[in-house]
Amino acid sequence: MHLPKKWWIGLPILAGLVYFAQDALTPQLEAAIRASVAARLSQAPDAIDRPQIKVAGRDVVLAGISLSPEAKRRLLAAIGVETPARLIVDATEPLTLARPFMLKLERQGGKATISGHLPPSGARERLAAQIAALGLEVTDAATYADGAPQNFAELAAFAAQRLAELDPASATISDATLAVAGEARSGADYDKALSALKAPPLGAGDFKIEISPPRVSPYVFSASLRDGVIALSGHLPTEAMRKEVVAKAAAAGAGAAV
Repeated sequence: MHLPKKWWIGLPILAGLVYFAQDALTPQLEAAIRASVAARLSQAPDAIDRPQIKVAGRDVVLAGISLSPEAKRRLLAAIGVETPARLIVDATEPLTLARPFMLKLERQGGKATISGHLPPSGARERLAAQIAALGLEVTDAATYADGAPQNFAELAAFAAQRLAELDPASATISDATLAVAGEARSGADYDKALSALKAPPLGAGDFKIEISPPRVSPYVFSASLRDGVIALSGHLPTEAMRKEVVAKAAAAGAGAAV
């Protein structure tokens, strides 16, 4: 029997089915939105550092460190158009100003560590690639900050190159001050490091050097005179002592070639 006036009786049941269906689909919807937002974030690495995504229904909250206001503005606009998100809340924080702006590179064996501060201008990728090209395993623990010296790129590249010659090694940039310490891997590396450290990058401020020649065993030095020639061989601890020994040998040899 057809009772058209009783159609409303099924409304509570229908509403219940819709409610439970929507409740069951919400986690899937949130996961889909989170994935689409994360995919869009991966295309804009210069916008937000270490982004965090929170999704409630179709609403999205983005947190992290804002690297570039303009890049972030473009990113948020793209997320609004290209993803199912309904509301996008910007909870990011601005870059901190680092005083002093400090970067530290360290090497121990086949491993290198980056710590301190980096500017948000591709410096992280360039520095990691330069160190990895030396055959070292890189651990990056640096954070982005404002306040890098104007010649930061040159200072960082110069500091990274010293990791090729020293092990263990430490190269620190503090504003425009550069400090390098460590032990040379070989006599040739010692000479190469000393030569480079005599000509630091333009704009470098105070320059601190504490490097030592490689450890050798047995430690041998010899001098001999034959056919009017003084021959020096073996090891000496410093370049200054090398010059002093050559000068003394020349004086003692009364005109003999050294």
